[in-house]
Amino acid sequence: WSMLILLVGIMVIGYGGMCTNKDSNSGSSVKRNFATIPASTKIVNDTVQSTSDNAFIFNTSAIDVKAVNAGDIIIGGNVSDASPDGFIARVTAITTTADNQVVIATEPATLEEAIQDADIELKQTLTSSMVKSAVPLVKGVSSKSTSLGNFDIPLVNVIIYDEDGITETTNDQLILNGNITLNPEIDFRLKIKSFKIEEIRSVININQTARLSVTSNVSYNFEKKKEIYKYYFTPIVIFAGPVPLVFTPILTITVGV
Repeated sequence: WSMLILLVGIMVIGYGGMCTNKDSNSGSSVKRNFATIPASTKIVNDTVQSTSDNAFIFNTSAIDVKAVNAGDIIIGGNVSDASPDGFIARVTAITTTADNQVVIATEPATLEEAIQDADIELKQTLTSSMVKSAVPLVKGVSSKSTSLGNFDIPLVNVIIYDEDGITETTNDQLILNGNITLNPEIDFRLKIKSFKIEEIRSVININQTARLSVTSNVSYNFEKKKEIYKYYFTPIVIFAGPVPLVFTPILTITVGV
């Protein structure tokens, strides 16, 4: 038999945000950081209080929303419970309620509508301290961090194949034991010219060390893969010129034989 360790990275990217500076995320390297926007695109750094039916709700004391008009595109990323991934949207209507709230009704908008020109390249190391939640997908796996912030995943009697689907019968199973250590890094590139995306790249590069063994009482001639762990990270926020970008990575770990 042969061993295959497959590590799958999934990037979920939101747009909007507020960040102190390009070095605010430990382990980050912003190689390019440029963007221009038209007058009809407004950056909103006010905190969203709540959302309802494609509407963003702010307090009347909010500063940036005072400059917003119907037809504008708004970009925000002051990450809160109401807007955990930032936002980008076109304003259709603005109303002020009797209880001192500003309700901004919106419809979907795109980066090509909001940004005239941009050139952004980001490399960001993902560490265990940045994990918002970690979800084991099978029995027998756990997760811990190393002194360097890498991810360490012990595997104890993890069943990756069960011919009859009955856990109690073990003579038809492929069982994995061992340990995986990994150090993932985001590699992101976005280039926009004259309101058209010329390049967009979003990948996760991973350095890994795996010490694994397979126990099996069944003969097989196939490849089998199984998702064992999923990591949800806290948002990463950078400025591209005046435009805030929010990245929310999700990393899925898959093993196979």
